[in-house]
Amino acid sequence: MKREFFLQPPEIAARELIGCVLTHIASEDDTRSVRLTETEAYLAEDDEACHAHKGLTPRTAPMFERGGILYVYFIYGKHWCANIVTEPRGRASAVLLRSGIAGDIEIGGPGRLATFLGIDKTHNYTSVLGGQFDVFEDELTPLFRAKTVVTKRIGIRKSVDLPLRFVVAGHLSKI
Repeated sequence: MKREFFLQPPEIAARELIGCVLTHIASEDDTRSVRLTETEAYLAEDDEACHAHKGLTPRTAPMFERGGILYVYFIYGKHWCANIVTEPRGRASAVLLRSGIAGDIEIGGPGRLATFLGIDKTHNYTSVLGGQFDVFEDELTPLFRAKTVVTKRIGIRKSVDLPLRFVVAGHLSKI
């Protein structure tokens, strides 16, 4: 994907990331790939569930950067979660990567997905535009996108009614 893709509003990018492949070259002999089957958009404005809703902090600083980088945070004292920042610098929006499939293995939940990909705090601010991380479409991407349904986000307490969760039918994560 080119940088322009990640300069879109998060709700557009979140839908279009469904079916894409995210690859992480963890080391010379360790490459991990997953096809995204579930994402959630977090908006720059009027979204109390967005981490950057109350403004710039050291934790949320990556969200205020130009789209196309990772925003990685720790939750529940045990899981890293990965987001891809979207929109131009200063807008503070992102797409949470919730679930995917690797071969015939379903990886449900954002913490499990980050763990599978080997993503941790050292990847905060890392580009997804090629190099260590890359996001791309292939011949199967349209087939997954065609089965996308939109629901309310899950696992949050604020702005819960916004239809910003995009998931391939049949791959519904409960986490």
